[in-house]
Amino acid sequence: MKRRKFLTNTSTLLLGSLALPKILTANNFSLTQTRNESFSINMLTDKTTEAIELVDRFLKNSNLNLGKVTFEEIQLVGTHVSDIAFVRNGKLIDFRKDKNILTNELNKISNQLEFPQKVVNPKLVKFYNQSPKPEFVDIFSSGILVDKIALNEDLNSRVFKNQKGEVEFLIKNGKAQITEATCKHKTCLKMGKINKSGESLVCIPNQISIAISGTRSGLTDSVTF
Repeated sequence: MKRRKFLTNTSTLLLGSLALPKILTANNFSLTQTRNESFSINMLTDKTTEAIELVDRFLKNSNLNLGKVTFEEIQLVGTHVSDIAFVRNGKLIDFRKDKNILTNELNKISNQLEFPQKVVNPKLVKFYNQSPKPEFVDIFSSGILVDKIALNEDLNSRVFKNQKGEVEFLIKNGKAQITEATCKHKTCLKMGKINKSGESLVCIPNQISIAISGTRSGLTDSVTF
């Protein structure tokens, strides 16, 4: 498959529209969907083509009613730690500890891509769904919703902390951005601004995520490792 003909830097696709050979054929799985469920997978990797193909096949085999999925590639500079961030309804899920069919499949992908490990100049690969009207910034600490702020409310600075560390962010002109964090590699500071429903910023070391949500159905996020 010539990936550059399949997806550019940012694109939208319908799952099931790609004729790719299946690699996760043994244990197809399904999730109970609610109308307002949001969902995203974000990877930091130097194996971009393999990561895209694995996620595409993973989502097809999941039987999730995802509809249109937005894909993005973001080039990062410097040394980072490759990993997967799985966000569901704004919550960062620890797929290495939570044990179910879905997280087991993510573990397989993580092992196949040899995560986590240090990588130089990797790409952030993002798959996420969007709901039509972004309205709120939801802040989660260790998977627990700790605050909900209107996206149209300008906020110069807000700090959230837990036992692992802290993250500072702002909201300006309808966009949220992380401006400081106590994590070592500070990848989350380089992810830019988010303003679409389903997008999120995630600081994995500090277990803090910031997700854009709306009042209608849609699926998740953007990440920050």
